[in-house]
Amino acid sequence: MVNPLLETRGLGRLPALDPRDQGFRAAAALTVPSTRTSRYWNASGWWGDQGATPQCVAYAWTHLMEDGPVTHSLTPAPLMVPRDFYNECQLHDEWEGTDYAGTSVRAGAKVLHVKRLIKEYRWAMTLDEIVQWLLEKGPVVAGTNWYSSMFDAPGGVSPLTVAGSVVGGHAHKWDGVNTRTRLIRMKNSWGRDWGNDGFAYLRFEDAERLLREWGEVCCAVEATDTDV
Repeated sequence: MVNPLLETRGLGRLPALDPRDQGFRAAAALTVPSTRTSRYWNASGWWGDQGATPQCVAYAWTHLMEDGPVTHSLTPAPLMVPRDFYNECQLHDEWEGTDYAGTSVRAGAKVLHVKRLIKEYRWAMTLDEIVQWLLEKGPVVAGTNWYSSMFDAPGGVSPLTVAGSVVGGHAHKWDGVNTRTRLIRMKNSWGRDWGNDGFAYLRFEDAERLLREWGEVCCAVEATDTDV
């Protein structure tokens, strides 16, 4: 049975893991362990809602570009139109044609690299790599299974419950972490009426679980105006 919430809250991440990603680990760019215990990156740049579309990858990457450490000179936000960005992703992803719903996190990174909006992208394979990147480098885009319980995000900093059945794959931006509470902050693409003003919090152990279950976390280094 299809979850009725999918009629208003789309998903759309298709897994496309590649063993060659081991050669492009985030750890290689994390030379010194962070001394911070928490960090939350800017999240006021743009608030997109994908609605029932399968465009979560495009929205997650657009959120990262709008909210990341680099301030872009182009206005108004967003930097990319998510619908057009999604269409480009399908032309760069691992599947032929466009007669299917969704795309891969990797395709989003490829498109941004072609556009010279990011200098490089790497893959976090462990929780420690994710945490260190969030503490020192910037937000990341995660592609994970989405469980039926995750549609209902609590307010405040109460963490998401990861339970029930897998209803599909979803891409979302992770943009903050607290090593004392062991929570990662997620900015979703369903508008500000979901969760805590559009955010939710994920336990470290649940982040590790989702990563093990065909999950992927892409860490991009944004390009500045002088890089272009």
